[in-house]
Amino acid sequence: MSQLEIDLTLDSPINEPKLDFTDGWGGMSGAPVFGNDRQTIQAVITVHDRWMERELNGVSVPALLKIPAFRQAVGLDKTDEQHRSYIQTLHKRIEAQLSTLKDRPFFQALAKEFSSYDDSLTPEQLWQAMQTKMNADPAQLLEPYRTVAEAELSNGSHDLDKIRQLFLMLLGLFAEPAEMLAALNVHQFNVRTPMAVEINLAARYGLAPDLVSEKKEGGKVTEPIKGRYAIAGECFSERGWDAEANADEIAKTVNLAVKKARDVVYEVEESNELDVFARQELNETIRTRRQGKNPQLLRFEIGSTDELKRLNPLHNPRVLAILHHEDWLPDLPIAQFGTEQNNRKEAVLSGQIKEFFRIIQPYGSS
Repeated sequence: MSQLEIDLTLDSPINEPKLDFTDGWGGMSGAPVFGNDRQTIQAVITVHDRWMERELNGVSVPALLKIPAFRQAVGLDKTDEQHRSYIQTLHKRIEAQLSTLKDRPFFQALAKEFSSYDDSLTPEQLWQAMQTKMNADPAQLLEPYRTVAEAELSNGSHDLDKIRQLFLMLLGLFAEPAEMLAALNVHQFNVRTPMAVEINLAARYGLAPDLVSEKKEGGKVTEPIKGRYAIAGECFSERGWDAEANADEIAKTVNLAVKKARDVVYEVEESNELDVFARQELNETIRTRRQGKNPQLLRFEIGSTDELKRLNPLHNPRVLAILHHEDWLPDLPIAQFGTEQNNRKEAVLSGQIKEFFRIIQPYGSS
């Protein structure tokens, strides 16, 4: 049996009375086999001989996705190219960020950790040395970086913002190529945490991740670390089954998030009622804020539990079709996420990110 072929064991035999099939598993060829999360297709049925009471044969979808010819046939090679281009751009940004630290003690400490420091070491050479630590385990790169950062901050380093920005750039290196496909700005991620959503969503838009921990009460962080410009998918007033009314509430919520900054600058209070002109203007704001030196990736995020998929308008295709119409907000990303599967890489990333934010919190950065 090749690596593509898999055996599937069934809970119920074909001859069980309640099934009442007269032709065995006839017609099952080509049927999808879903994973435990009920969202991802793990295999496709290929063999269903009559004698197979409790088993079927199939082809593994994850194995197929590793074959270059198959990826090209289904158009995924464009995603691979997009990911390669993103990583190349990120490498240049990391080198540029290291250049801003060239004459600082933090640069010297990094060099001693990842290479051997002397006055002639360039940012490019340091980055090449750091890349030798990169592999399937993010901790191999992020943990020594965090250790150096903690030591330098405790010694009175004034480079907190640059240290934080460089850490976020490093996180972008762990975006998954398979997570870079989207349609109509509706993004579905098989991840557990808002942190992983930010890393992969930022990659789709060619941006470095921008994470924040907020809502400190009594010195404690009461919300999980998440994308700085994420809007919670449960924070708007739902309007029953009226798709257009729900789309309008979603647009108003985004408008309020944008207005908070705009009203401070212009010292005005504008109405939150949105006609076609106001929606088109808002959409242009959403699009343009993803550009420039300090990009803002405004979007909604919503979990994908069975209850949310059944009840929340951000999972309703009719609502999303209205919301992404050209007269509404076609450039507003909607990120749907959630999975029951265990992903060690995401777990390691999550742990490393939380530890980094823990060590920088006393120094005043979120």
